[in-house]
Amino acid sequence: MTKTIFQETQEATASLLARTKKIFVGGLPSTITESDFKKYFDQFGLITDVVVMYDHNTQRPRGFGFITFDTEDSLQDIP
Repeated sequence: MTKTIFQETQEATASLLARTKKIFVGGLPSTITESDFKKYFDQFGLITDVVVMYDHNTQRPRGFGFITFDTEDSLQDIP
């Protein structure tokens, strides 16, 4: 059976989405620091970037952030 361009595009997109090094983490406490955030995720692999998003007015964490790992394999063990 020949695949349509739509099917090939869907498969390529799914493959790209499944292989990522960067994750979104929500529900962070307002007292979180980038150091504490990184410390927790260090157990899963080498981290290349840590970002806690802050409110521009209050300078307090907004409750979410991003972690970027060195490899996609690190994400396999995160609960």
